[in-house]
Amino acid sequence: MVGQPGFLCTWLEARYASVMDVRQILAQLIEERDQVDEAILSLERLAAGQGKRRGRPPAWLKNIKEALPAASQKPKRRGRPPGKNKPKAKPEPSPGS
Repeated sequence: MVGQPGFLCTWLEARYASVMDVRQILAQLIEERDQVDEAILSLERLAAGQGKRRGRPPAWLKNIKEALPAASQKPKRRGRPPGKNKPKAKPEPSPGS
């Protein structure tokens, strides 16, 4: 019956062509879901290790930090800390000295 011209053959092909597309779409969605699950797992691992780390950071992490815009980083504070510029009060001489 397959390959023979006729109404039934074309109707069946048209009917099940959409089923094949749904299966293909489903397969693609499952593949994307697996990729998203892997990304979530990687981010969870990264977030779990947010404590102080010792040693040199990995190269990929250093590259990400360098790619961040400078505006998001705090500017360096220069000079003396606030309150250090006040002159010291000189003790007044006592009247009896």
